Amino acid sequence: GFRFLDPQIDAWVPSQWTSQFIESEKTSHFLTMVGRLKGGISVAQAQAETVALGKQLAATDPWDADAVLVPLHEQISGNVRPVILVLLGAVAFLLLIACANVANLSLARGSARAREIALRLALGADRRRVIRQLLTESLLLSCVAGALGLLLAFWGTRFLVLLVPSGTSATPQVDTRLLVFTLSVSILTGVLFGVAPALRASRCAVLGPLKEGGAQSGMGAGGHGLRRILVVAEVALTLVLLTGAALMLRSFEKLYTQDPGFRADHVLTLQTYLPRPKYDDFARRTQFYREVVQRVETLPGVAAAGYATDLPLAAWGDGSLVTVENRPVDPKHMLIANVRVVTPGYFRAIGMKLLNGRFLAQTDGADAPKSAVVNETMARTYWPGMDPVGRRFKRGLSNSNIPWWTVVGVVADMRQGGMDVPVRPEAYFPSEQADFFSPNSLAVRTAGDPLSIVNEVRQQVSQVDKDQPVANVQTMTELVDSSIAQPRMNTLLLGGFAGFALLLAALGIYAVLSFAVTQRTREIGVRIALGARFGDVLRMVLSNGARLFAAGAAIGLVAAVSLSRLMSRLLFEVSPGDLVSYASVLVVFAVIAFLACFVPARRAAKTDPMVALRYE
Repeated sequence: GFRFLDPQIDAWVPSQWTSQFIESEKTSHFLTMVGRLKGGISVAQAQAETVALGKQLAATDPWDADAVLVPLHEQISGNVRPVILVLLGAVAFLLLIACANVANLSLARGSARAREIALRLALGADRRRVIRQLLTESLLLSCVAGALGLLLAFWGTRFLVLLVPSGTSATPQVDTRLLVFTLSVSILTGVLFGVAPALRASRCAVLGPLKEGGAQSGMGAGGHGLRRILVVAEVALTLVLLTGAALMLRSFEKLYTQDPGFRADHVLTLQTYLPRPKYDDFARRTQFYREVVQRVETLPGVAAAGYATDLPLAAWGDGSLVTVENRPVDPKHMLIANVRVVTPGYFRAIGMKLLNGRFLAQTDGADAPKSAVVNETMARTYWPGMDPVGRRFKRGLSNSNIPWWTVVGVVADMRQGGMDVPVRPEAYFPSEQADFFSPNSLAVRTAGDPLSIVNEVRQQVSQVDKDQPVANVQTMTELVDSSIAQPRMNTLLLGGFAGFALLLAALGIYAVLSFAVTQRTREIGVRIALGARFGDVLRMVLSNGARLFAAGAAIGLVAAVSLSRLMSRLLFEVSPGDLVSYASVLVVFAVIAFLACFVPARRAAKTDPMVALRYE
């Protein structure tokens, strides 16, 4: 079905706004237009026509905003695209690291089988048959690994579903396209990373391995050098992934500890959408809000209750053009503020901070002077260096028939569009004076568990109007968690990829050093027999690992600094060049790399020289 911007929408109904209402609210921004282009018309052509139409409207209505055409797909997925690209990059890096590990193991296995391959070649085996056999083994391993990966994917999607933010229409699932992609990648990686080891193994000299014998035989310095290059590449790729994960973690930490501007604890929220035919009269709507709030506030354990047009973090609110009294109007730089209509108890219900003046009160009724409360950003932006309390502004232009509103209080900024979205100027109007928007979200502050009074609140709403449904019941804490669900998922996924990459890189370092120790067992035995001490051998092996790590870390740091800039849109109050993140990654990676080097180094240092000299 057609989900458009909100997958939770179940039905579409015609707009019931009159032309008079639209005309009076023409300076407000609360509608979104959707259109289908004619055949053969591009977005650029349509945009040009829209700009021309906007100029015609601006000639009579200078407050008309410029219109920008955005493809629907881009409007829906535009914010998700950077996340997808970063995660795809992380998957690609992880795949390359895994492939480098497999290639390393294939090279080591080829070195260990050098005598076997040399013997077969000496007996007349065709080199192409040897290459085919080694490639077949590589393909078989990659296909088996791909099958195991698919099994893990089936299991992993259950975990991934738990991370996907609520309200997202896309559901993670393993489908035919993923099966084909996995099979293709498995075959491709098996061929690409199996060719080099197979060619190197088939080209080994015949006499050398047969003369040298078993474990010490190999494919020469070239094979060892290629293995070291692969480890350096693993370290570099892993460092890039770890840096990205560290930046995301730091960003999420700042986002999680960000002050939302309200107290989310012990608050129940729900929504009651009043049908226009039944509540077309403004007085009847205000009576409904008043009675529901009064009834709910009488419930045991309820501290405060209030209605608002939108809950914090759930929506921006409705933008409106505003005119500040005694301030010149510039048609090119019109003042815009988010508009919220609330009942007086709303501020106490969500725990907003009063900075100056007073909250809206029950005395701000229909016959009282028009009063409004503004947030700190609006006060600072539209009345710089002045006390806004007592000053006036109106929605629309100064020559419109819309009344002036007097500022009676200033409240602290509150996050509206999301925890990571900058605060905008915002004005709060009393529900009994503002007939332009209808509140639909009820917030109830309780002394205990807010979910324990859900049934009682439903009953109070039903007693006011037995036909009025209650929807979207949740706590404010759940609302806050939902607002950071996407960054949390990004951080966990990227952190998981980085963790796997760190494990693979550590295994790669360990495998290369362990194989090198095995290859040099006789040499190490000779060194020990000639007087080399435990520490000397330990330092020799550790220095080899340190050089590999240092080379990979240097390359990885340069790549991380360059690529981390691509993540800037995903970071909150964290610079892509955050030194704390880079330093933390280097320390953690260095410790893990040291442990990976220490195990084979310790084994080499404890080598018995008599056993080593007899080793083949």
